[in-house]
Amino acid sequence: MLTRISMMSSKKDLSHKLILFLSSKRFFAISVAVFVIESAWIALSARYPQAFDEQFHLGIIKLYARQYSPFFGHQPPGANIFGALFRDPSFLYHYLMSFPYRWIAHFTGDLTIQVIILRFINIGLLGSSLFIFKRVLRYTPASAALINTTLLFFVLTPVVPLLGSQINYDNLTVPLTGLVVWWCLRFIDQLKTANVWRWDILVQLAIFCLLGSLVKYAFLPIFAGLFAIIIYSWLKYRRATPVYSFRLNWLKKGALMLALLVSVGLFGQMYGTNTLRYHTPVPDCDQVLSVQQCQAYAPWARNYLEHVQKGPTTLVKIAAYPFDWLYHSMGELVFTIASGFNDSGDVDYWVGSQLIIIEVVSWTVFAAGAVLVLLYVRRIWRSETLRVFVVVSFLYVAALGGQNFLDFLSTGEPVAIHGRYLLPVLPLIYIIVALAVRRALGSFKLARISVANRKLSLTAAMMVLLLFEGGGFVTYIVRSDPSWFWPQSSHAQAVNSKAKKILKPIVLDIKKKQTN
Repeated sequence: MLTRISMMSSKKDLSHKLILFLSSKRFFAISVAVFVIESAWIALSARYPQAFDEQFHLGIIKLYARQYSPFFGHQPPGANIFGALFRDPSFLYHYLMSFPYRWIAHFTGDLTIQVIILRFINIGLLGSSLFIFKRVLRYTPASAALINTTLLFFVLTPVVPLLGSQINYDNLTVPLTGLVVWWCLRFIDQLKTANVWRWDILVQLAIFCLLGSLVKYAFLPIFAGLFAIIIYSWLKYRRATPVYSFRLNWLKKGALMLALLVSVGLFGQMYGTNTLRYHTPVPDCDQVLSVQQCQAYAPWARNYLEHVQKGPTTLVKIAAYPFDWLYHSMGELVFTIASGFNDSGDVDYWVGSQLIIIEVVSWTVFAAGAVLVLLYVRRIWRSETLRVFVVVSFLYVAALGGQNFLDFLSTGEPVAIHGRYLLPVLPLIYIIVALAVRRALGSFKLARISVANRKLSLTAAMMVLLLFEGGGFVTYIVRSDPSWFWPQSSHAQAVNSKAKKILKPIVLDIKKKQTN
């Protein structure tokens, strides 16, 4: 009897220690370190350009480095390969990155060094989102252990370190999304609990939303959604004689208002001018340039050619499209890809398929999560914070999917569907699913297994599977070959070869399956 009590006590102690560890700053620091190490390895070893349009982004950065103005008065010479650049509202990332590029280029003309340093800046940008989203997720009913675990799952999503290691404006979009959601939650919390209308928070929210929309126009649905939420919250929680507060000194108020004026000016110059001149905030290339000029812009030329050659779009293809969209989006969250210039100067792509275990896990989590979220949708909606997450995620994904669907109707093909586009709202979706799973695990009664042990067992099993069966950069390493790395770096190829040998007896489905 005493032995049995002692065993139960030791299990409780172990569970308690594991929960404390998962809740700790140390565990969060490990998650950040995992992201940095994985992204750094890819950034140091992968040849230029990587597949997420590195040559496109670096090319625009170089053009901005020739001037100090954020605007082009006309289409720059040689810029047709980037589309209608001088009216593209997604310019802020490239403009800001042009300043470190100027500094780097001043000291070295070596392209490899320039690319690697810029890649590390991008690692810092995406890595900052972990700290931001940790603050955001604290507004949920999730425990510290669940928040830290959710962020680790985000880090172990294969496309996350792959994106972080590249020169790409999505690396700035992700932390900006976390920031605006955080400002929105802070504003609502003050309005709800203290009847205080915090002008300083609202102005900062507006600034980041305006600037986020200038990093990538896909940010616009998030902008619109958050301010719809602000209006809804004001109507819901308004009381007689609310307190209006601007809790900053005059110097900070002046700086904040200047930042707001600059943000409004930049936003108006791009989106306002485009709307007045072209009757749309984001004009298509041939609305700004000639068709001949736009042919140099590969994505536009592809869509144009497919539109010209398109046959009738059947109802069957239309009905199947949502499933195609979901399949491509999910697949590209857990796949890997590499690219490089060929002898003709064009970019060739090599797609490494998903490893079987992580593919099964991702679809299982998606299916189970979708069912559980629908099952607990009323409970989720009653949470102020989760309601914000749902609205932001839904609007963003709906706008993304809607644009893809319009492209499909125009071209007859499912084009420009990429899992990395989901990353700005992925932590929000992950925590909603995690809370639904936690609720379900607490509802089912399994003999002799406590709720805490059920959660810990599932968490441990999932982390082990992700760590060793394709999570993080494991898929990249397993699917890679020497052509993926800097040709001048035999060391990178040797290290990767040894890593593959170590992983071979551990990872299921290590066969080399890639398409060109």
